[in-house]
Amino acid sequence: MAYEADLGNGQTLYLEQQGEQTTIRVHGGGQSQGSGVQTGQWKGQPRLLKLGEGLVLELQGTSQVYYGLQDGQLHSLDSAPSLDGAEEVVLKDVPDGSDKGAMRPMEPMKDMEPMKPMEPMKKMD
Repeated sequence: MAYEADLGNGQTLYLEQQGEQTTIRVHGGGQSQGSGVQTGQWKGQPRLLKLGEGLVLELQGTSQVYYGLQDGQLHSLDSAPSLDGAEEVVLKDVPDGSDKGAMRPMEPMKDMEPMKPMEPMKKMD
């Protein structure tokens, strides 16, 4: 089970449940930040809520887990924040393993052409 959300400003949030583990990644500006957390199986769809200048991610597994997201920085929250007036952000269903911003293996370098031999130096008088 995986979800993705466009956070604006070229940033994307990606969530994926793999067994008891949830992977959370934020991509944007050529950088990526991620976290893995032991949540147990999700008991409901994750929720992403816009709250003031930041976002709150709510995961319901064996217990409820909250993450704050502001300026592309992801951090876990010790307790449930007040969600009064929060606006829900759409999380779209995506295939597992479809994280477009995940690190991909680099392609091997192409063989270099051998250098041409240097011309002999001229004799100095």
